[in-house]
Amino acid sequence: MSGSKPADRTGLATDASLYVGAVLSMVFMIHAGEPHRLHWWPMFAVAFAWVLLPYAIVRQEARRRTGQPGPRIVLLVAAIALTVFSAIVMYGAFIAHPDPQSGLVFIFVPLYQLLGLVPFFIFERYLAGRSGRMG
Repeated sequence: MSGSKPADRTGLATDASLYVGAVLSMVFMIHAGEPHRLHWWPMFAVAFAWVLLPYAIVRQEARRRTGQPGPRIVLLVAAIALTVFSAIVMYGAFIAHPDPQSGLVFIFVPLYQLLGLVPFFIFERYLAGRSGRMG
């Protein structure tokens, strides 16, 4: 790994952060759900797709920015922010302060994440435009 370019390491760090966030989300969803019941799994699949959407969007945008270190760093920070935000909120909702309404976290956290990504994407596009390689 010592011979890899910084952009490659940025991409790896972005991927790692996104994968950690996705796995944490899945673990919390299974913890909060009823995985022992067969009828629970189809709804889990739909809800998990919604929860994964912000991570997938950042991942796709990072793939488009190969070779552009400025925008890739912004996307790395966005990936870390997504993961930390969801981990803190889900821990609070399901471990620290469990409540019958905690399942609503899986509806609102992705929505807040998507809204929170807007400034990151604006800045990322600005940097990409400055480099003259807007995709």
